Amino acid sequence: MTRFFICTMLAVSLSFASSVLAEKSVLEISEKSVGKVVANYRLIDQQGQHIPFNTFRGKAVLLSFMYIDCPDMCITTNNSLGDFLDNISPELSENFVVVSISLDPTNDTPERLNEYSLDFSSNHKNWYFTTTDKGTLSRIVADLGFTYNDLGDGVMEHLGRLTLINSKGVVVHHIYGAEFGLSELEGSVRELVEGRDISDRLAGVLFNEVLAYCSIYDPDSKTYKLDKGLIFAAFANWMLVMATAVYFARNKIKSLYLKVKSLLGK
Repeated sequence: MTRFFICTMLAVSLSFASSVLAEKSVLEISEKSVGKVVANYRLIDQQGQHIPFNTFRGKAVLLSFMYIDCPDMCITTNNSLGDFLDNISPELSENFVVVSISLDPTNDTPERLNEYSLDFSSNHKNWYFTTTDKGTLSRIVADLGFTYNDLGDGVMEHLGRLTLINSKGVVVHHIYGAEFGLSELEGSVRELVEGRDISDRLAGVLFNEVLAYCSIYDPDSKTYKLDKGLIFAAFANWMLVMATAVYFARNKIKSLYLKVKSLLGK
């Protein structure tokens, strides 16, 4: 019974630790791209126009990765971006653009991107839905520290993130999550346009990790909601890890106690 308990607890602990390390690794890779200058990648927008990334020099860029057949996270993020662009102040409108890059260049043609874009905003002057070839996409995601996994059958697992790039093409900040408020987005974009430091007003990384790993998508409201079951499961895993640590520590102390007692008895 004791051996079974130890093996079970150890397996659960290692599984939980592995998932935590995986999360940390994804975020570390992402943050290492801050400070990089984005290369002059060749993109194709929803109008079929070839656009070198340097076209955006002189303007602040809010960059996202998405794909048309994404069933949840991309829709939520695009709704936030669309609401923001539809309500943007004229002064900001002249100094920044949103660039969304497809993770599925095979299926997301300019024609499909153009049709897709109509669902989210009437302000297409400031929003470029783009695609590129697979080789260029691979270089972009590696350069910008973006993590995604093609699961096949048109399904992709990917990080929820917006990237803020200044007018010189330098990555200055990442915002993690799926849904963003209008005032928060405007504040960050304004700071970006004015060359000020970006505030962490859009929730810390830890909170967004909770949203990413402990939430479920509600198709009716098109938002992510915290799943109490997932939170409870995460807490239960944490408790199992702690119990394992206590169990081994208790046995270690008991072993040392018996050794000391034996020595004193001699």
